[in-house]
Amino acid sequence: MKTNLKLFKVLLLMFLAAVCIATTWGQSLPASPGLPATFIQPKVIEDRSVRAGWQRYQFGVEPPFSVILPVAPDVTAERNATALVNTYLSNKGSAVYGASRLDGIGRISESATEDERQTFFRNFIEGFARGFQEALKKDNLKYEMKLSEPRKVTAAGHEALQQDLTVGAFQGSAQLVFLGSGAFCVFSIWNPETPAADREAFFNSFQLGDITK
Repeated sequence: MKTNLKLFKVLLLMFLAAVCIATTWGQSLPASPGLPATFIQPKVIEDRSVRAGWQRYQFGVEPPFSVILPVAPDVTAERNATALVNTYLSNKGSAVYGASRLDGIGRISESATEDERQTFFRNFIEGFARGFQEALKKDNLKYEMKLSEPRKVTAAGHEALQQDLTVGAFQGSAQLVFLGSGAFCVFSIWNPETPAADREAFFNSFQLGDITK
């Protein structure tokens, strides 16, 4: 399990940006030349419950979206005609932890059918998995990718969709909440050496709202 996770992180940033902004209901969207992306910088916020060595990071304020991460995340922002996507990735040894904030996705969040929402989410997580496959190919490793069907869960106090994946011995999962005109996603992929307590703490830390109240 010597896969270069730093390489994976770079590839994943590119794949997530492309998938998040170019896929709605499984269809490509037109780009908006000249429309700049807007970076939402991560902000460290106090949380005394955070496990040692980790910090809580907040990504934007309407609504406040936060999660705990083991190291300061890399950030990328992309915008097209219908969405602004900020993606944050944090690499800790045998795992990558990430979060994406999708603002302005409109009907897919506010009034789309359940099938449309699941297709949107399925396309998102498939891009995530294929990004990891590309990283493995760089190390001359080829593994079969498997995706579960999206299922309903509760995350950050809201109804959410969750989907799991495997790429060889590597495993991953993502949770996504549609709220207002946006969506909020946390995701991770890890190898068997990753402590279960790390990924459980990460997913359990997903918050939408001010944790100080």
